[in-house]
Amino acid sequence: PILLAMAHADHAREQVMRTALRLDENVPVRTGAEAWGDLRSYGAVVLDGRQSIPKSAVAQLQVFVENGGALLAIAAAPATAADPLAALLGVVAETARPQCELFAKCSGDNHELLQRIDAEFAVVDCLAALQLLHADLSVLLHVNWALKDEPAAVERRIGIGRIVACSLGSTAQALRAPALGAILRRALRQPLAAAAERNISTAIVGYGPAGGMGFVHGSGI
Repeated sequence: PILLAMAHADHAREQVMRTALRLDENVPVRTGAEAWGDLRSYGAVVLDGRQSIPKSAVAQLQVFVENGGALLAIAAAPATAADPLAALLGVVAETARPQCELFAKCSGDNHELLQRIDAEFAVVDCLAALQLLHADLSVLLHVNWALKDEPAAVERRIGIGRIVACSLGSTAQALRAPALGAILRRALRQPLAAAAERNISTAIVGYGPAGGMGFVHGSGI
């Protein structure tokens, strides 16, 4: 189960979020941390937009992640490091730049969230570059602005869960970008254990006088 926590009640935005993240109508939407209830019944929490979250609710989120939950923050990073949520996410967001076409670049470390995603893809959004507060963050996406690569999405592992903070996705156009939508959906899953990753080899056995049919069959694959 997934909880969608929105900064404001906005039916149009909610529908775009449901489509982008493939959330069915059974996924509850809450506005205000006091309406979250017990997070232990959820596998993932989505924070949509910057919102005021009390310190007690941030502590609840931290325990949720430590116990294996996934926290996805879309355009939700606070503006100041003094905000309790900033310490949990590990980032603060700069002032948003004007809306325009941006080109997001994936990090080159073959991260599980970025597999089979184009190395660079376009989105229409208002970039609010992220400033990193902790050393245990992995940058997932950069956006080049004024000849400088600015962090736009990061991951933080806490306990056995994960936090992904993404400054992209503040507009409906950005959420409709297939590559960004795929990354955000993957962020709702539990992190893969290292032992679960393995290579699968395929062998083509040839036959005939020179093994030529193996080449033909291999070309078909």
